[in-house]
Amino acid sequence: MKVYLMPFTARAGSCFEGPAEEDPALVEPALLDELAPGGDCVLRRLGLRRQAEQQLLVEQKKAVITLASIADGVVTTDRDGNITYVNPAAEDLLGAEASALNGMHLYDALELKSETTGERLLDIDQAADWEREMEFEDAVLTARSGQRTAVHFSVASIQQGSRQSGSVITFRD
Repeated sequence: MKVYLMPFTARAGSCFEGPAEEDPALVEPALLDELAPGGDCVLRRLGLRRQAEQQLLVEQKKAVITLASIADGVVTTDRDGNITYVNPAAEDLLGAEASALNGMHLYDALELKSETTGERLLDIDQAADWEREMEFEDAVLTARSGQRTAVHFSVASIQQGSRQSGSVITFRD
């Protein structure tokens, strides 16, 4: 059972003095026990948390829409080289849907070699050691399907603080 609490206006001297929420807050019944003196603080915190979660959801949707709209193929991996994201342009270049590629090791999904020498260009294990983005113009992308496409690509390390958490690879044919 969930309980809807209607907007409130805090009392003077409470933890929050300001206008009432416009929307009712959805509260688990167990939280109602906390609504003793000062309980309006709990309600306000719940409202602020809900607003923050909604704002985060909006920002996540914007990021997904932006990545999906980029004309270049974009693939991200975790630090072990497993694919975590594939945008529609990369799906086209790789000849597979994101759902089939997510979780797959990058080397199982594609191969990037020099068009001139045939040497492998992408060593995902070394990406953590790169201090900057690496770009390659003379490359051939071979997808799982065997389809070969001449591409320009770049790879950069994804950093979280001082720790490498993955890589982002972009392709342009």
